[in-house]
Amino acid sequence: MRRYSVKGNDSTYLKDIILNFAIAGKDTTAVTLAWFMYMLCKYPAAQEKAAEEVTNTKTISSYTTDFVSSVTDESLEKMKLSPCSNY
Repeated sequence: MRRYSVKGNDSTYLKDIILNFAIAGKDTTAVTLAWFMYMLCKYPAAQEKAAEEVTNTKTISSYTTDFVSSVTDESLEKMKLSPCSNY
């Protein structure tokens, strides 16, 4: 643990930590969006239904996308990333 302690105000260390959080968030979002788009391309009927659901949304306050949420959940399920966490 001693090697992780920072003496004083090490701005390089803080920049590295912030960059790690930014990159981690960006990469996970990109992968999720890639799988989401893949699933919509693979199933054209689902793509049409998702497009219809988004098109019929009038305001942000009435923004309910049950089908799009289901497609997102299914995409995350198909990714099968959990076996990677066993290491």
